[in-house]
Formats: sequence, C-alpha cells, structure tokens
Amino acid sequence: MIFRELCADDLPDVLSLFNELITHLIGETCDPYMQIDPDADLQEGLESYLRETLEGRNKNTIVAEDGGKIVGFITGEIRDSFFPPSVVKKIGYIFGAYTCPEYRRQGVMAKLEKILTDFFRSHKINYVELSFLSGNALARKSWEAMGYGVFREQMRKNI
Repeated sequence: MIFRELCADDLPDVLSLFNELITHLIGETCDPYMQIDPDADLQEGLESYLRETLEGRNKNTIVAEDGGKIVGFITGEIRDSFFPPSVVKKIGYIFGAYTCPEYRRQGVMAKLEKILTDFFRSHKINYVELSFLSGNALARKSWEAMGYGVFREQMRKNI
C-alpha cells in the first residue's frame, strides 16, 4: 500500500469516497439535520476544498492507494484556535477522513493520520482537532484508539 499526497488525477476517486462517507454518516446517525439540500452543490464544494489542498500551504490531503485504487483519505488544514485568548494560536484540523470498509482495522487510517499529523508538526502545530457526529460510533472508537479525547462538546436544539 502506498500513502501519498493527493494529486489532481485522484480527485474523482476521493470525491467518490467523500460521498461514501456522507452516505455512511446519514445512515449511521439517522439525523434529519444530515439530509442533503437538493439545491446545494455538494460535489462542487467538496471538489473546491480538495483543489485548495493541492494549492495551499496550510491544507493537505493524504491518500492510501492499493493496486492503483484509492482506498482511503484524510484531509485537513491549519486553522485559528477556537479560543482567541489562548497561547495556542493555530491548530491542525482534520476536515474529513474515510477508509473503504474492506480496508478497516488494518491500520490504514492510523497511517494516514500520522502523515497528516507530521504535516501539521512541520508547520509548528502542537494540537490537532476534529469533529464527528455523536451518533457515529465507528468514528469515536477509531479516533479514541489514535489518542484523541473529548475536550469540548457542542450541542443543538431543534426549535
């Protein structure tokens, strides 16, 4: 298996995986909030973000390739800290990550996460943050296994 940075030729495959991730989120969480607006151009938004990772110094996407097939990805960026008075001014943020089901529990995501973490570290970043939906048990288990822990919680109310 090869782990490398995203290239332009990978965009269709990674977009397809992003769609699998979204389908998984909708199915696992059964959250009406996750219904896709038919007027939203989801593909355009995701492709635009991924293209920015090809061009930008502060964004990166790493892919896992097996036999010429993209089987996983992780994408992230350097952001301002959510708490402006903090001595921590910048953090690494994992925007999205997915591994094809047949490649799970084989260390693929851990390797992708390590490469992205090294990217953040090379930019003098000391903290990495991410978000996932509370109903996504697979994400919680995976991220906790890689050393992530809850440090703040977000709530919502339907009014």
